[in-house]
Amino acid sequence: MITNAFRSRPPRDWLCQNADASSLGLKYVATSGSGPFQEGEFDDFLRRLQIEPRGIAAGTRVLVVGRRDWSENSLKNLIRQRSGQRLWVYSQEMLIAYLATGIDPLTASEDVVERFGRGHPALVYLSEIAGFDWPTTVISGGGGSELDANWLEKGFLKFVGYTVGRSGGTEEERREALAKAYRATRLPAFFPAEYRSEWGSRRSSVRLSKMANSIATFCKHAKRRPRTEIAVAEWEEDLDWLKVTYYDGRYSFEWPSTAVW
Repeated sequence: MITNAFRSRPPRDWLCQNADASSLGLKYVATSGSGPFQEGEFDDFLRRLQIEPRGIAAGTRVLVVGRRDWSENSLKNLIRQRSGQRLWVYSQEMLIAYLATGIDPLTASEDVVERFGRGHPALVYLSEIAGFDWPTTVISGGGGSELDANWLEKGFLKFVGYTVGRSGGTEEERREALAKAYRATRLPAFFPAEYRSEWGSRRSSVRLSKMANSIATFCKHAKRRPRTEIAVAEWEEDLDWLKVTYYDGRYSFEWPSTAVW
């Protein structure tokens, strides 16, 4: 298991001896907790690589968490403060892998990233906070502070940050939000039970069908209104992306059409 390879300082330091932190954009990182390395020792290791460790603050963009001694309240407050913004979160092991290879683990396949996070207390906790479905990097809910009736009208796709049109997200942001919706373990509890059941379990045909039909419905309704060309085009592009990425070769339910008769 890859995490076991990084429990000793000598191999860790050897693996990272040629790391170029500046080229990876790792000038400043916030650290919280220990495990496998003590937080203070790990901070010293980062300083040797010209990375400045800091405490968690509202402006934190990169966070490295240990397996123990991290503060649940600090993490929850950070998610609330970063609502609507990006936050990159790594375990100590993931950051070591990043420094050693120059490849961001958060960009790896879902299986690789989830293997890094499996059983890691802090990462598991973050993945269960409303509005942040680690390992994605976009925070869209506010860490439990946005649990109000407005989300019942906006719906789950809006909740995870999926928006289109002139004021909507970029293609990358839209696709990231859709991937987050597809693999989310559960919908937030403030959505009614009946509504949550309509979305099925993560990575299921029910979840994908609900997503596709929702977008197709949005698109068909918009086609009947003026000045919606951008939104319609993006919905149709995203439906095509969903089909190629998750549907083709895997499921057989009828894929929705956006045609208006």
